[in-house]
Amino acid sequence: MDQLSELKMGLSVTAMARQGREIRSVELRRRGRSLELLRLEQADTWFALAKRAKVIDESGIRIRASHHLAVVGLDSVGVVFYRMTLPKVGVQETNAMVRMQAETRLPLGVDQMGLDWKTIDSSTSECVATVAAMRKNSPGVTEAVSLEPDHAILEADALVKMWQWGCRQKATDAIVMSCHSHHTVLCCVCDHQLIQASVLDAGLSDMVLSDTVFEAMSPLNSGPVDQFIRDLKGVMQQYRENIPDCSTVTLLTDGSDALDAIAQAVTEAGLAVIKALPDESMFSGHSKLGVTDLYAWRVPIGLALCPLAEKPTHYELFKDLCGKQEKKNTSMVRPIAACVAAVVAVCIMTGALYAVDVMRHKKLTELTSAPEVAQFQTEKAYQNMVSKQRADVLELINVVTSKEHKGIILDKFTYKKGQPLKIDGRADKPPSWYSFDKTMTNTKGVSQPKRDNLVPDEKTKKVKFGMSFHYKTYTRKVTQ
Repeated sequence: MDQLSELKMGLSVTAMARQGREIRSVELRRRGRSLELLRLEQADTWFALAKRAKVIDESGIRIRASHHLAVVGLDSVGVVFYRMTLPKVGVQETNAMVRMQAETRLPLGVDQMGLDWKTIDSSTSECVATVAAMRKNSPGVTEAVSLEPDHAILEADALVKMWQWGCRQKATDAIVMSCHSHHTVLCCVCDHQLIQASVLDAGLSDMVLSDTVFEAMSPLNSGPVDQFIRDLKGVMQQYRENIPDCSTVTLLTDGSDALDAIAQAVTEAGLAVIKALPDESMFSGHSKLGVTDLYAWRVPIGLALCPLAEKPTHYELFKDLCGKQEKKNTSMVRPIAACVAAVVAVCIMTGALYAVDVMRHKKLTELTSAPEVAQFQTEKAYQNMVSKQRADVLELINVVTSKEHKGIILDKFTYKKGQPLKIDGRADKPPSWYSFDKTMTNTKGVSQPKRDNLVPDEKTKKVKFGMSFHYKTYTRKVTQ
């Protein structure tokens, strides 16, 4: 089956991304068995580029049209990835657990971070989720988001899509590497999906001695290259947790001597290298672009490919800021005519709504009198009664573990329906235990606390403690 069948037809996307000192954009759409490049622009600022790309008008107002999306790219620097193993539950419950665990790992509060997660593996009892997070006020994010794009997508996601579709790669797992001027992006891909990304400090400008014609002698700066190889091997070692046979690097390249030299250095360091070049036959447009041009525009092209996928797998870190905006009316009708039209429309709508309301009331009366509806209402009431008595175990765990106390180690957490919650732990000194006990006792919802006697532990030089308490109505037997 044609690989492009996984991309939508009729939808065009304008994607904008910063590459070095410039910001570039491309308008892309699928046309038959090729990807049509409609417009390529570049500028020094986001707003100047957005005007040239027809994303905003001269006054700075976002231009919206059907079957067209605008996408901005988020730089890979500043993005962190986390891997979590969670019990297999519903999407809503998983989202709550992801955010609760992320809050303990993130350097800032969840409200100051944009994050999204994907399930990468699952069994009958648990699932593995990968979480991407980025600070909302990171450099460049605020200005890009102010353009009111439909999506804000990671640069790493764009590189994966360019590798997958632009280079016509069929592999499901890979380590994709893209060398930029002053940094290098590594993307860990598992089952066609980005699960982790890393940024190495060295780039082409740091490792290549000159842009002149390469001679037989090595054109690379040995110092930065050696550090680059060490960093690369360190990251590859981390990726082996996700891809055990992680020993091959897929290098996005345009076939230049500089990238060939870097590939040779990586090969000599003991890592296998696969070169992935953009496929010219995949692209069409008013002006035919070669491999070098397609490689130079690989990030905006990859960004445009993300929302074109029938089943998007990219991370949406800023759904709250970059969701589709409500389309604005731009009618040029004169004010008086507009008022008259509005009055007429209201009158017509009122009459139509009245007629519909009468018919709806009659239909609802017939439906609600059916015996199936009465049975459904009885079952629904019973479900609501049961849900009120269901123990919120996550909330109980959060109450205990969210309290940070110096010198306290929690060893055991015991919970059984209808019985008090039991905590066992160790404290460096009795004052640490007294502080913990005071905080837990004063927690809203806690009642009837009971303490065990402190027991010195000669082996660890700590004191063992235990306490039990009721929490809200979840630990009490309720008859209804």
